[in-house]
Amino acid sequence: MEVAQKLEVDIAVIIPFYNDAERLQICIEALQKQSIEKTFHIIAVDNGSDYHPAQLADIYSNLTLLIETRPGSYSARNKALDFVTAKIYAFTDADCIPSEDWLKNVVDKMSYSKADAVGGGINVFCENPDTPTAIEVIDLIKAFPQKSYVEQHHFAVTANLTFSHEALVKVGKFNANLKSGGDKDWCLRLHTAGGNLVFEGAALVWHPARASLSEHKTKMRRLAHGAYTRRKGDAISAKYVGLHGIVMGLMPPIRKAQLIWKRFSMISTTERCRAIFYYWYINSYASIQKIRCHLKLVKEAERN
Repeated sequence: MEVAQKLEVDIAVIIPFYNDAERLQICIEALQKQSIEKTFHIIAVDNGSDYHPAQLADIYSNLTLLIETRPGSYSARNKALDFVTAKIYAFTDADCIPSEDWLKNVVDKMSYSKADAVGGGINVFCENPDTPTAIEVIDLIKAFPQKSYVEQHHFAVTANLTFSHEALVKVGKFNANLKSGGDKDWCLRLHTAGGNLVFEGAALVWHPARASLSEHKTKMRRLAHGAYTRRKGDAISAKYVGLHGIVMGLMPPIRKAQLIWKRFSMISTTERCRAIFYYWYINSYASIQKIRCHLKLVKEAERN
């Protein structure tokens, strides 16, 4: 049952989810093992799942389940921000597994660096780490360069983003109109306001590599549609969905092919060739989505 009263805590861990109850429980279990001595409360926000896992609130005493009917993970995160007042807001995703020292390391970093926000490390893992599949290879070489995001581009993804209550007051909530890139939008508003975002690799969460082509295509649709929506206020998004970005997505990935061939010698020649093809196919698919946006064939950015 959704709780209506306002909650006040020291640390709020906010997790949006959509049709992902099984992995959400794995994430919550990992959070129960946190080494931090301070207490924290988890707010998981169901963003319209077919099945609502209400029983989880009976299992975990530090968990509140909310429901947000407006589609979009940033709407769901804002629902939690409306519900809770905290000194620190820590965000992760339902499919992530926080390391045991995640909260301790991120809170320590905020304390001694006087940062307004912290982007933590994100490691990708495979079902079998010794022999990744051709599809899993794509995320192993492409996903979540969080250190680069933070130090070069002034943003962190919400799979591992923490900010203070003061930062929330300064910047406001996420832009609920965005289906993708709302984390980048929020962080850039923080940067423009003079806020300080820092990276802490030891504040680590683990993210599963996408295991199917359909998962990658869903992601690329979301990214392409979201970038097109943000193109007028974000030069990087404008370049990504512009002619340069479209052409680059269609070009053979020669450098990435060399990287795949050298780094993944543990898998067969056939699997490496498949991985190279999948990498090109996924980027080409993204370029097609960008073209569809320019042709006004995409009416609304996808939610997931």
